[in-house]
Amino acid sequence: MSLPVQTPPVHSAVDLVVAGVLETIVGDALRPGSVLPPESDLGRQFGVSRLTVREGMKALSTLGVVTIERGRGTSVNPETHWSRFDPAVLAALVRSPADDVEASRQLVEARRLVEVGVAALAAERREEPHLGALDDAMAAMWSAHETADCDAWAAADLAFHDALMDAAGNAFITVLFVPLGELLRIDRHGPADVSENRRRALTWHQRILDAVQAGDVVGARAAMDGHLRDTEEILTAWRSSSRASAAEVGSRS
Repeated sequence: MSLPVQTPPVHSAVDLVVAGVLETIVGDALRPGSVLPPESDLGRQFGVSRLTVREGMKALSTLGVVTIERGRGTSVNPETHWSRFDPAVLAALVRSPADDVEASRQLVEARRLVEVGVAALAAERREEPHLGALDDAMAAMWSAHETADCDAWAAADLAFHDALMDAAGNAFITVLFVPLGELLRIDRHGPADVSENRRRALTWHQRILDAVQAGDVVGARAAMDGHLRDTEEILTAWRSSSRASAAEVGSRS
C-alpha cells in the first residue's frame, strides 16, 4: 500500500530529522541492521546541529525505528518493531508516488469500512452538542468553498467527520483514526482546488447531516457510503491528473 508523497508537517528541526531519516530508510530500502551515517554527516545533510540529530535519533529509537548502541552507531530495526500509530512512521511506510492512485483508493476503502458504521451510530446516539458541532463544520465548509480556501476546507471537512465520530460515542474508533489524520488531510486538500469537487462533497455532507439530525440510521449509512464512493471517484481522477502533469513536466526537463 502507498499514499501521497507528502509527509506529515514538520514542526521543528527534530521533526525534520525524523522525517528525513525515515524517508532515507524507506526510500533506499535499508535492510534491518543497516547502520546509519554518523551524526555529523546527518547534520550536514539536514542542515542541523549534531545535538538536533541526536534528539531525532532518540525519537526514532522511542518509535522502534532504530537502535542506538554506543560505539557501534545507530542501526535500522525491522519494520515489525516500528510504531505504526505514529503519523510520521505511518506516512513513511505507505508512501510511494508510483502507486498513489491505488493508495488513495485503499484509504477510502478503509474509511468506508469504518465511517459508514460511524454515521449510523451518530444518527442513533447524537445529542444537541453533536448537532451543533456538525452545523458549525458545515458552515465552515461553505465559507471555505466560497473563498476557495483549501486549507480551511480540509480543516472543516475533518472537523465534520470528527464530530460524527464524537456523536458515535466509540473512543476506540477515534483513537484508531488519529495516525491517519495528516494523510486524510492531504487527500482532502488536493481535490479541493476544483470548485465542482467541493460542491459535490457539500451535497453529500448535507445528506449525511440531514439523516443524522433526523435520527435516520439507514439514511445516514447510505449517505456516508455514497459520499465515500464519490470521494474515491474524485480522488482517482485527481491523482491520475496529477500523475499525468508530473510526467509531462518530467519529459520537458
